[in-house]
Amino acid sequence: KTLLGDHHEKVTEIMRRIGGIYCTMGNFEEGMKWYEEVLFARKKAVGGNHIEISLILDSLGNLEDDRENYDRAMFYFEESLRVKKLNLGNNHEDVAATLCSIAFVHGHKGNEQESLQYLVDALGIQKMKLGADHELVGDTL
Repeated sequence: KTLLGDHHEKVTEIMRRIGGIYCTMGNFEEGMKWYEEVLFARKKAVGGNHIEISLILDSLGNLEDDRENYDRAMFYFEESLRVKKLNLGNNHEDVAATLCSIAFVHGHKGNEQESLQYLVDALGIQKMKLGADHELVGDTL
């Protein structure tokens, strides 16, 4: 941090790894603190709409989903979706992946109709971009 600064990508990558280790050890609270600090630092460095931010948001969403904090997970995934659509357009495979994540959270919350709609949207993108025979299409089905 002293040499490169708090927001440098090499520093934040180490911070992200520290957060991941805490989560692997079962200390999700501490891990989340590190991931949120990485999010803050990278937003300062590259801006809140940079595609890199969506990857951090996805990680936070997955952690919150695993912890059954579905509203927080949804917040992170919806923000990731916004950033991905802004950078990649509405019909990119990465957009489809985040739509699937949102669908799973809706499923965990018991919102089957919402879940179904997000999966249908994701499937449409995957078929268009990857072809109907691609393994990711099968995974979505």
